[in-house]
Amino acid sequence: MPYYPDGSPYVYDDLWPELVNVGWLDDSHPYRRGDVPVELVDGLLRLAADPVNVTRGVHTCPFCGGSYLTVENPHATSGSTLLGSAEIHVRGAGGGGFAAPTLMIHYVLDHGYAPPPPFQQAVLRGPGRGGGAPPGRR
Repeated sequence: MPYYPDGSPYVYDDLWPELVNVGWLDDSHPYRRGDVPVELVDGLLRLAADPVNVTRGVHTCPFCGGSYLTVENPHATSGSTLLGSAEIHVRGAGGGGFAAPTLMIHYVLDHGYAPPPPFQQAVLRGPGRGGGAPPGRR
Protein backbone atom coordinates (compact mmCIF):
# COMPACT_ATOMS: atom_id res chain seq x y z
CA MET A 1 0.00 0.00 0.00
CA PRO A 2 1.34 3.46 -0.71
CA TYR A 3 2.47 5.71 2.11
CA TYR A 4 0.98 9.19 2.44
CA PRO A 5 1.69 11.42 5.44
CA ASP A 6 -1.32 12.24 7.61
CA GLY A 7 -2.77 15.53 6.39
CA SER A 8 -1.29 15.36 2.89
CA PRO A 9 -3.64 16.07 -0.04
CA TYR A 10 -5.65 13.09 -1.28
CA VAL A 11 -5.07 12.72 -5.02
CA TYR A 12 -6.75 9.43 -5.98
CA ASP A 13 -9.74 11.21 -7.48
CA ASP A 14 -11.08 14.74 -7.62
CA LEU A 15 -14.74 14.09 -6.77
CA TRP A 16 -14.15 15.62 -3.36
CA PRO A 17 -11.05 17.82 -3.74
CA GLU A 18 -10.78 18.90 -0.09
CA LEU A 19 -9.89 15.40 1.17
CA VAL A 20 -6.67 14.77 3.05
CA ASN A 21 -4.98 11.45 3.76
CA VAL A 22 -5.07 9.73 7.14
CA GLY A 23 -3.75 6.30 8.08
CA TRP A 24 -1.77 5.43 4.94
CA LEU A 25 1.11 3.97 6.97
CA ASP A 26 4.19 1.92 6.17
CA ASP A 27 7.01 0.43 8.17
CA SER A 28 9.64 2.96 7.07
CA HIS A 29 7.91 6.01 8.58
CA PRO A 30 7.08 6.67 12.24
CA TYR A 31 3.43 7.18 13.14
CA ARG A 32 1.46 8.68 16.02
CA ARG A 33 0.69 6.10 18.73
CA GLY A 34 -1.68 6.22 21.64
CA ASP A 35 -5.00 5.13 23.06
CA VAL A 36 -8.19 5.94 21.19
CA PRO A 37 -11.77 5.93 22.46
CA VAL A 38 -13.75 2.71 21.97
CA GLU A 39 -16.34 4.86 20.20
CA LEU A 40 -13.77 5.72 17.54
CA VAL A 41 -13.34 2.05 16.64
CA ASP A 42 -17.12 1.66 16.44
CA GLY A 43 -17.33 4.71 14.16
CA LEU A 44 -14.59 3.32 11.91
CA LEU A 45 -16.41 -0.02 11.71
CA ARG A 46 -19.63 1.79 10.80
CA LEU A 47 -17.86 3.59 7.95
CA ALA A 48 -16.04 0.42 6.82
CA ALA A 49 -19.37 -1.40 6.50
CA ASP A 50 -20.06 0.82 3.46
CA PRO A 51 -16.61 1.61 2.02
CA VAL A 52 -15.62 3.54 -1.09
CA ASN A 53 -13.02 2.89 -3.81
CA VAL A 54 -13.20 -0.88 -3.33
CA THR A 55 -10.40 -2.70 -5.15
CA ARG A 56 -10.01 -6.26 -6.37
CA GLY A 57 -6.72 -6.71 -4.57
CA VAL A 58 -5.93 -6.75 -0.86
CA HIS A 59 -3.03 -4.95 0.81
CA THR A 60 -1.06 -6.65 3.54
CA CYS A 61 -0.07 -5.02 6.79
CA PRO A 62 3.44 -3.57 6.48
CA PHE A 63 4.09 -4.11 10.20
CA CYS A 64 3.07 -7.74 10.78
CA GLY A 65 2.61 -9.06 7.23
CA GLY A 66 -1.02 -9.99 7.85
CA SER A 67 -3.13 -10.35 4.72
CA TYR A 68 -6.82 -10.92 4.15
CA LEU A 69 -7.36 -9.46 7.58
CA THR A 70 -10.95 -9.31 8.75
CA VAL A 71 -12.57 -7.72 11.76
CA GLU A 72 -15.88 -8.49 13.40
CA ASN A 73 -18.22 -5.70 12.41
CA PRO A 74 -21.72 -5.40 13.87
CA HIS A 75 -22.54 -2.77 11.23
CA ALA A 76 -21.76 -5.05 8.26
CA THR A 77 -24.43 -7.27 6.78
CA SER A 78 -22.10 -10.26 6.89
CA GLY A 79 -20.95 -9.53 10.45
CA SER A 80 -17.34 -8.94 9.39
CA THR A 81 -15.32 -6.61 7.19
CA LEU A 82 -12.31 -7.39 5.02
CA LEU A 83 -9.56 -4.85 5.62
CA GLY A 84 -7.08 -3.59 3.03
CA SER A 85 -9.23 -3.48 -0.08
CA ALA A 86 -11.16 -0.22 0.24
CA GLU A 87 -11.27 3.26 1.76
CA ILE A 88 -13.42 5.15 4.19
CA HIS A 89 -14.18 8.83 3.70
CA VAL A 90 -15.41 11.09 6.46
CA ARG A 91 -16.44 14.75 6.52
CA GLY A 92 -14.36 17.16 8.55
CA ALA A 93 -15.67 20.03 10.65
CA GLY A 94 -14.62 22.76 8.21
CA GLY A 95 -16.13 21.34 5.03
CA GLY A 96 -13.15 19.25 3.97
CA GLY A 97 -12.72 15.64 4.81
CA PHE A 98 -10.47 12.64 5.24
CA ALA A 99 -9.66 9.53 3.20
CA ALA A 100 -8.30 6.48 4.98
CA PRO A 101 -7.67 2.86 4.02
CA THR A 102 -9.88 0.34 5.80
CA LEU A 103 -6.64 -1.33 6.92
CA MET A 104 -6.31 1.61 9.31
CA ILE A 105 -8.72 -0.21 11.65
CA HIS A 106 -6.10 -2.95 12.01
CA TYR A 107 -3.42 -0.32 12.64
CA VAL A 108 -5.52 1.18 15.44
CA LEU A 109 -6.48 -2.15 17.03
CA ASP A 110 -3.21 -4.05 16.67
CA HIS A 111 -0.41 -1.53 16.20
CA GLY A 112 -1.40 1.36 18.46
CA TYR A 113 -1.97 3.92 15.71
CA ALA A 114 -3.72 7.05 16.94
CA PRO A 115 -5.17 9.02 14.02
CA PRO A 116 -4.93 12.83 14.16
CA PRO A 117 -7.46 14.46 16.54
CA PRO A 118 -9.43 16.24 13.76
CA PHE A 119 -10.03 12.88 12.08
CA GLN A 120 -11.04 11.26 15.35
CA GLN A 121 -13.46 14.11 16.05
CA ALA A 122 -15.02 13.78 12.58
CA VAL A 123 -15.58 10.05 13.05
CA LEU A 124 -16.98 10.56 16.56
CA ARG A 125 -19.44 13.21 15.33
CA GLY A 126 -21.00 10.58 13.09
CA PRO A 127 -23.68 11.02 10.45
CA GLY A 128 -26.13 13.83 10.93
CA ARG A 129 -23.75 15.75 13.20
CA GLY A 130 -21.25 17.01 10.64
CA GLY A 131 -19.28 13.78 10.45
CA GLY A 132 -19.73 10.48 8.72
CA ALA A 133 -19.55 9.88 5.01
CA PRO A 134 -19.88 12.91 2.74
CA PRO A 135 -23.01 13.38 0.64
CA GLY A 136 -23.01 11.13 -2.40
CA ARG A 137 -19.94 9.18 -1.22
CA ARG A 138 -21.48 6.39 0.81
